Amino acid sequence: MKIAVVTAYDDAYTHIGSMAEETMSYYAKQHGYSFRCFRSGFDKTRHPSWSKFHFTMRALHEADWVVWMDADVFVMNPEIRIEDLIDDEYSMICSAFVWVGPVKIFAIQSGLFIARNTPFTFDYFNNVLGDTRTDLPYQNRLREESVMTNLYMHSARVQNHIKLITMNKLTSFPQCGEAENMNVQHMVYRPGLFSVHLMLDHTSEEKHRLAQLYYNEWKEYTRR
Repeated sequence: MKIAVVTAYDDAYTHIGSMAEETMSYYAKQHGYSFRCFRSGFDKTRHPSWSKFHFTMRALHEADWVVWMDADVFVMNPEIRIEDLIDDEYSMICSAFVWVGPVKIFAIQSGLFIARNTPFTFDYFNNVLGDTRTDLPYQNRLREESVMTNLYMHSARVQNHIKLITMNKLTSFPQCGEAENMNVQHMVYRPGLFSVHLMLDHTSEEKHRLAQLYYNEWKEYTRR
């Protein structure tokens, strides 16, 4: 079984992306997975986050399963194996998060997912990319996640092919003010979890501070 870990970032994201990439490549090497980081080929007409589907499909041509990780995902516990997370009964393994506040929001999380090389996966990604609506709930913030979630909520076929697992089995949010404001403390990173996904705007000082913090923690872990 061929498993690939894939990410991508452009020059504007090099500072954080290079640190996150190091944690991913180390993780892949530890388990004998292939690793690829795309540095070009982004769709310039849309936010860079939409290009993850293009990159994942490209990688799937050479793998059985692809683990997509956004460029601000840090692998914090390299002992966790992808083989223990995948399920051959499904085409994708994803997590969903729920924000409990004035309005309850359910959304599939796209920062880290596991995709299998099946016709469904390609169909689903192409349908996500082809949905150009701008009126979906919270789309201004969730972007591609709003489309992924809408397709999941309204299609039994999609639900039958996507396995949703507990979010912190795949990733988690950093402990920061935004997490507190969103009331997602049950999804906050703690040592031992697989990864942490920084969710702040990449120009913010807080995100750069957190990136360095988690990178340093990862370095300490690898020295043990």
